Amino acid sequence: LLLEERELTGVPILVCGNKVDVKPHLSEMEIIQGLNLDYIKDNSWVVVMISALKGTNLSEVLNWMIKKSKK
Repeated sequence: LLLEERELTGVPILVCGNKVDVKPHLSEMEIIQGLNLDYIKDNSWVVVMISALKGTNLSEVLNWMIKKSKK
């Protein structure tokens, strides 16, 4: 519903799949399918699987945010 707002057209979307250090957890594909991200065409999006507790892929998240903020 939020993506139907005209003001959000083109705004990049970051989805963090947290708790990858805990089993079971959703896979990246399960998150994409569950959120129907593959149908989003007007916004760039990325799913990053992270563990905030262990620091897994946090630098990837920060780098993506920095890169997208420069546009």
